[in-house]
Amino acid sequence: MSIVKYFPFQTMRPNQKEVMEAIERNWESFNFQFIEASTGFGKSAVVYAVAKWLLAEHGKFTHFLASDIYLQNQYLRDFKDIKLIKGRSNYICPVSKFNLRYIYDDNELEQEYPNCADAPCVLDKTYKCSYKPSRVNSKYLEENEGYDEEPFDEYGVKLIWKDALEPHCPYWKAKDEAIHSPLTIHNYHYFMNEMLFSKSFAQRELMVMDEAHTIEGTLMSFIEMNINKRTLDRISNSIGLPYVTIPDHLNIELWKAWLTNLASHIKDRLEIMGTSKQIRSQGADTREIRNRLLAENTLEKMQILVDNIMSTPDNWVWNKTEDGILFRPVRISQFSKDMLFKHSNKHILISATILDSEKLKTYLGITEDVRFLRIHNSNFPVQNRPLFVKSQGKATSATMAEYLPKMMTYIDDVILPKLIKDKGVIHSHTNDIARYILTHSKHKNIMISNVDNFNDKRNDVFQKFFESKPPSIMVTPSMKLGVDLREDLARWQIITKIPYPYLGDPQIKKRTEIDSGWYSYQAVTSLIQTYGRVCRSETDFGSTYVLDGKFDDLFYQNLSILPQWFTGAIRR
Repeated sequence: MSIVKYFPFQTMRPNQKEVMEAIERNWESFNFQFIEASTGFGKSAVVYAVAKWLLAEHGKFTHFLASDIYLQNQYLRDFKDIKLIKGRSNYICPVSKFNLRYIYDDNELEQEYPNCADAPCVLDKTYKCSYKPSRVNSKYLEENEGYDEEPFDEYGVKLIWKDALEPHCPYWKAKDEAIHSPLTIHNYHYFMNEMLFSKSFAQRELMVMDEAHTIEGTLMSFIEMNINKRTLDRISNSIGLPYVTIPDHLNIELWKAWLTNLASHIKDRLEIMGTSKQIRSQGADTREIRNRLLAENTLEKMQILVDNIMSTPDNWVWNKTEDGILFRPVRISQFSKDMLFKHSNKHILISATILDSEKLKTYLGITEDVRFLRIHNSNFPVQNRPLFVKSQGKATSATMAEYLPKMMTYIDDVILPKLIKDKGVIHSHTNDIARYILTHSKHKNIMISNVDNFNDKRNDVFQKFFESKPPSIMVTPSMKLGVDLREDLARWQIITKIPYPYLGDPQIKKRTEIDSGWYSYQAVTSLIQTYGRVCRSETDFGSTYVLDGKFDDLFYQNLSILPQWFTGAIRR
């Protein structure tokens, strides 16, 4: 049967059938297919149908990759047979003796239950946990009776729960289900860690990569290495390493020599003082084992970093942080195959903002031909999602002092009197603009922000806004991606600054020097993603206001790649 027969819903939205048929026609000819369609097209239903077709007709499995928990939950809500696996820190360790510890919070003693990232099985590889399944290979099962015949994972290894206590370890239970499920969803970082290090999952036939425009940035953050003073101090105290200072070198060759020398010292001291495995056998306490593991992991990452710098020295930048030194790649095209793409035979990349398939190919290091499927129209009525361009000047570093008062007056006196009855979001792009608004707005008493909010996590602040009653305004530099402001959660949004990448960042500065088009591409992608936060269905509605005069510069520079559903919504 064709892919269309596996579509999960009774009715199809416009163009979904055509896209599924195009994917099937091109299945044998292309290993990479890109799908660009606006919010509301139903991209997840299309790729789910592909995965079900692949399973039913060919017996092949699929990895789904998502950039954040909001998108993962959307898949789980719509498709019940997809299994989710998250990092260990998202699960509570069931080992009762280890679990219970006490912490002080607001001067009161409270119980805290450590997550599975702090579990004894992580600190001690020889630890036999009563709540965890055994891992046995197929040969062992063939030679021993008493186990039910169940399918192995794709490495010939099976998790056996027969002797594990209830309740089973929640991390391993979720992982067991995910390994044996033909449809599994991960976030990008967890997936790469698993495939590169743990290797519990095998290569599958298909990898669906959602929010494809974020892949390059995700790979960059995965490869980067931050060496901070606190980590070095813990390692020094554990293995007797002489006091380490972080220098101010001016070229990558000097940094390479410093890293090589530091790695050599850590390796020598571990040989003298003992590895984590050696001190475990000598009865060392948990804290000291943890510090040795930190030294070993840091050494491994430093050796990888040195190898990468040696192979492509011009591809690395560094910058001092508050507590250390951060090394980052400028481009990831040479890493993407080994880190990501080689773990499946076929790849479908989906996003509302692919924009230019050739650019994305280059950025991701894809050397073979790609089939680019682009849907130009939106299912959402254009009158429900207007984009008003109301320039108050240009929000550049040279003109910011003049721009901010004009922006604030227009927001307070023109926009908010019409919209304040409904909840809305002001996208500041920078912390400084957010602080200006929170300080100078006439309506600051009804504003919520995650800027300088040290007590709550980012998602907790967002949840506070979601649960608030109007009038309520969210002021944030970080609500561009992965947030669903549907219906009354937000009826309007204001973009105070075009979201160009920050040129004060050495990584961005050097990348822009190499490829000036990349800088503009990132800005227009981020702008369109921000625009898509409100108006999330055919019956939803929400207005967007852009106040930065730099909009016109960006618009005309990228007119040839802008989607029609976006340009058609612009009102001047």
